[in-house]
Amino acid sequence: MLTYLSRRIAQLLVILFGSSFLVYNLEAISGDPLEDLRLSTDPRKDQMILELTRTLDLDTPPPLRYFKWIGKVFTGDWGMTRLNEPVINAISLAIPTTLRLVFAATIIAIVVGIIIGVVTALRQYSRFDYAVTFVSFLLFSLPIFW
Repeated sequence: MLTYLSRRIAQLLVILFGSSFLVYNLEAISGDPLEDLRLSTDPRKDQMILELTRTLDLDTPPPLRYFKWIGKVFTGDWGMTRLNEPVINAISLAIPTTLRLVFAATIIAIVVGIIIGVVTALRQYSRFDYAVTFVSFLLFSLPIFW
């Protein structure tokens, strides 16, 4: 059992590393963060481009930037928000609200699910049962972000 769990955890870490590497690099090559500045007519355009290039480390190739980024994540340096506050502070402020929302949504889903399940069991093979089953399968097959 311990061997199985260690194998599964190792697989989880490899998949997590691979997917984060892929997503980071796809996002990095998908667009140019300096495009708006390059098209700008601002007289400080060149200075702003140099500053943003240095801030975002854009002169380093994306795969190497990923390893710098992941190193900072593991050391706790998550960077700064646009409002110049540490990201960890913004996350810590959002956690209580997120937990309340998740808890409330879970309770509501359980209550509504049990009620609808009991009603459809009592009215088995009725139009209501078929409609609820259809809607359930439809909603279950939608992507999670919908």
